[in-house]
Amino acid sequence: MQSCELVMSISALACCIAEGRSPEEIALISSIYSQLGDTLNTIAAHQALCQPCDSEKKEDSGKSGSSGQSGSSGQTNRSGQDGSSGQTNRSDKQQI
Repeated sequence: MQSCELVMSISALACCIAEGRSPEEIALISSIYSQLGDTLNTIAAHQALCQPCDSEKKEDSGKSGSSGQSGSSGQTNRSGQDGSSGQTNRSDKQQI
């Protein structure tokens, strides 16, 4: 799906949701979806921050044991609505 198609689809969905509702109902629905988006961004940022830590722990236990697991999580980071990825680099993690 192209960017413009996505934007038009979201706008059409918003119009369908708003149809026949009062401004107060639309405002409530809007805040529910905003909270949902913010919560998903928080979860993605938490996973991006903690996933490498979990992988390092598994890798360390693999060195002393026989699990032999790779340190790569294979996950991609998701970008937030404001364009931020919620991703930190290794030097930031060491400072925390």
